[in-house]
Amino acid sequence: MENKENIECSIMDEVREMRRKISAEFGNDLNQLVAYYQELENEMRESGKYKFADLPSEESKSEKDVFTSFVPVQLEPEELEKIETLAKARGISPENLIREWVVERIAVR
Repeated sequence: MENKENIECSIMDEVREMRRKISAEFGNDLNQLVAYYQELENEMRESGKYKFADLPSEESKSEKDVFTSFVPVQLEPEELEKIETLAKARGISPENLIREWVVERIAVR
């Protein structure tokens, strides 16, 4: 049996390949690609088969925004890919995973 990380990597490779094919169908034109995804979203919403999480309003977003300091971190693409895989496995964002690691490290000192 393949280990979980190998399975996740193969799934990500498959998703990336699908994204490349869809993008190529639109000549890798970002405007055409966005229009396609917006139309697809509209069709899916109208079908009633799917549930969508709408973006929070600006008011609710600012209420939840308790962190006021941001630090840009430069990562190699392979590093970010591994972080994204680990975060996805835990059901959190890559940013939250990195924050957890930093907070844990600070707590050790």
